[in-house]
Amino acid sequence: MSGQSGGSSAKSAPVKGEKAFFARISDAQPKAPFSKPGDGQIFYVQFNPKELKFDDGAKWEEAKDQKEAPPLQYSGGQPATMSMELIFDTTDSGEDVRTTWVTKLLGFLAKNVDGKEGKSPTKRPPVCIFGWKDFTFDCVVEKLGVTYLMFSADGTPLRAKVTVNLKEYGDADASFASSKKAEVVLNSMFGGAASKAPASAATSPAKSAAAAASRAGVR
Repeated sequence: MSGQSGGSSAKSAPVKGEKAFFARISDAQPKAPFSKPGDGQIFYVQFNPKELKFDDGAKWEEAKDQKEAPPLQYSGGQPATMSMELIFDTTDSGEDVRTTWVTKLLGFLAKNVDGKEGKSPTKRPPVCIFGWKDFTFDCVVEKLGVTYLMFSADGTPLRAKVTVNLKEYGDADASFASSKKAEVVLNSMFGGAASKAPASAATSPAKSAAAAASRAGVR
């Protein structure tokens, strides 16, 4: 297996749709612009995930009723969640897979953003976006689980499997973006260099599920 290390520069930015990525959303101007390639805030996976698991839901509470089957009352939506497994491999180069790949992804859990809880200043991890082709998901990284699968003779880890758990941040209508929004997002990162996808690009199963839920009035 082979692949370049995480992050990117403007010259080496993948063509839109080539690699899935995580990008930190600008704290000064939420939603846009996004961080520029090369500043360590955009992370391209080495190998695209084989599966994306998407979960969404609604809160239904039982009414205070003496009936055996009391009526249910809708009490609000819940943030959608997404999970995936990513593989990172440095067997070709012999480099430490932790420093080449894993540590950079763990940076999305670092508490390096100023925030407030009441009147007290706090630190929190950044809000980010996960993107792949025409699919984007505004989220926070909730959990990362790392399993090291292969080591060199001297104990250097060479292959890792990372389980990524994301939680939706904001409105579902903004999270499951149209291909037009995805194009704007990528062009803001690549300075207009991102390739354009046709408006009729295929819709992901997760996006279809969210749209169906919206039509049904669940969200």
